[in-house]
Amino acid sequence: MSRAFPKRKASVKPDPTERFVRAVGAESAVRLFLEFGGSTVYLSERPQAASKLASEMGEEACAGLLREFGTGTVNIPLANTWTARQLDKAGLSRAAIARALRVTRESVRTYLLPPKREANRP
Repeated sequence: MSRAFPKRKASVKPDPTERFVRAVGAESAVRLFLEFGGSTVYLSERPQAASKLASEMGEEACAGLLREFGTGTVNIPLANTWTARQLDKAGLSRAAIARALRVTRESVRTYLLPPKREANRP
């Protein structure tokens, strides 16, 4: 007699972009993802004005990130789908979005598709 394993419930992972948007706001988050996405940054309690993060994002954004994540290293996600949607809302063409994200227009089209909904299963 074989035992069937119980079905796992689909775990919903939180969107990693939410914390960044909460920390710096949507407009600054777009700049953050475009400039630092895919890299690691160090958040200091006393950020140096000469640091790339402080010079690109400003002291207010650095303070927001520090409040949200605390001192230490933080991985900045690429967040291409979220960023593409924000740039689309701002009125940029798909070609301009593709150039900003350094992806193809086909990728941008995919990013802008409505999210798929999980079918409810009995």
